[in-house]
Amino acid sequence: MKKTSDDICLGLFRVVVSDQAGGRCEICGAQEGDPHHIHSRENKSVRYDPTNGIWLCNHHHRWAEKLGTKGLIRFLVDTGQRSDEWAAELTRRKNEIVKFNDAFRAEWKARLLDHIREAA
Repeated sequence: MKKTSDDICLGLFRVVVSDQAGGRCEICGAQEGDPHHIHSRENKSVRYDPTNGIWLCNHHHRWAEKLGTKGLIRFLVDTGQRSDEWAAELTRRKNEIVKFNDAFRAEWKARLLDHIREAA
């Protein structure tokens, strides 16, 4: 059986986060950007979870990194871009212990592909 690579899952994460934002920076609306992980990519439990992503232009990507996770979450909730429920659920999921293995990546690959199909 072929293994599911981290690069494939991160690429799908990128597509889904971009689609959710309409390919525009979620702060200023610029037609450029990249996905930013709200909780670090190093946090394996939410590494591929699109609710842990925000599409940002280069300027706001640097701004978000300086702001930090808690500051960015507070900003998103305070401005109504995300809800308190979203913040609580994301925090709950980021604290889950997961086995970061091929089965985990394969599951996320399937979930992200389903999301892309549903959005099309």
